[in-house]
Amino acid sequence: MNQLLDKNLGFDKERMLVLDYNYDEVVNKKSQVLKTEMESNPAVLSSAFSRSVPGSYFPHAGTEIQTADGEMKEMGQAIFQVGIDFIPHFGLKLVAGRSYSREFPSDSTSALVVNEAAARQYGYTNPADIVGKKFDQWGRKGQVIGVVKDFNYISLHGAIEPLTLPFEAYASRYMTLKIKTENIPGTIQEIETVWNRLVPHRPFLYSFLDDDFNRQYQSDFIFRRLFTTFACLAIFIACLGLLGLATYTAELRTKEIGIRKVLGADVRNIITLLSSDFIKLVLIAILIATPISWYAMDQWLEGFAYKMEIQLWIFGVAGLIALSIAAFTISFQSVKAALMSPVTSLRSE
Repeated sequence: MNQLLDKNLGFDKERMLVLDYNYDEVVNKKSQVLKTEMESNPAVLSSAFSRSVPGSYFPHAGTEIQTADGEMKEMGQAIFQVGIDFIPHFGLKLVAGRSYSREFPSDSTSALVVNEAAARQYGYTNPADIVGKKFDQWGRKGQVIGVVKDFNYISLHGAIEPLTLPFEAYASRYMTLKIKTENIPGTIQEIETVWNRLVPHRPFLYSFLDDDFNRQYQSDFIFRRLFTTFACLAIFIACLGLLGLATYTAELRTKEIGIRKVLGADVRNIITLLSSDFIKLVLIAILIATPISWYAMDQWLEGFAYKMEIQLWIFGVAGLIALSIAAFTISFQSVKAALMSPVTSLRSE
């Protein structure tokens, strides 16, 4: 679960403030004014518009792209409609070609950027080979101008799928601002002031991209909390059972302990005598539980396209912790029995 939060997704998701205006045409018409005003704030590093954001909904499109043999081939893939500054704003890396640019006015109508997976989908193992090929998508025709490095635009449950990123100047829903970490509440208040001044009819709705993206793992986090709670409860109940069994065993062997002490057994010998049987049972339990737990966790991890491998040391650490908990639980009763005077032990019989 920590890996889900820490993995490099291939784009910047930290300090990204997302403003949702739900495709409002007035906002889209004022997008350049909004961008200029927002970026005039020293706390705002950059901004971009897009129809979606990573972790959100992506429609699928039938896209025709020219293959290596010159044939126009239609394949389906997710479509991520972006503004002109989206690619550098999110830190997406170009592996071939170029990004959208204001120096090329035709980019809004006749240019297309795809990801590496889409290039492979059309038969190009080398991403650079798809640059310059013709495309036809939703009535837009032109040439592929660039390829971005694959990035996880959906959760890590799924592998990176083919993606096209067409430039749509006035079909956006979100404005994303990359802000500085200093005085975030003050920065948000300043951004809200600008928003209310330029588009007062539209409510100021904001969220942070990393929080939005991690909501895709809500069920996994719930599972983690439940798993942890019930695991702790199971350990507590097991410790109560161990403590009760250790107490009962010590009572049954009171006379034996007294005789052994009279014959010269020290405290360490008595503790080892009382604890060894329990430790053996715990070791047997670990041997039984290890393959079962490995299989169960392996099956759960199959639900993620990107996951850590289960290492053997994890079971070793878990076994040591189980032994330590068991030893600590029975040690109190064992030490108490070992320190008891042999006279008292024999008299009790």
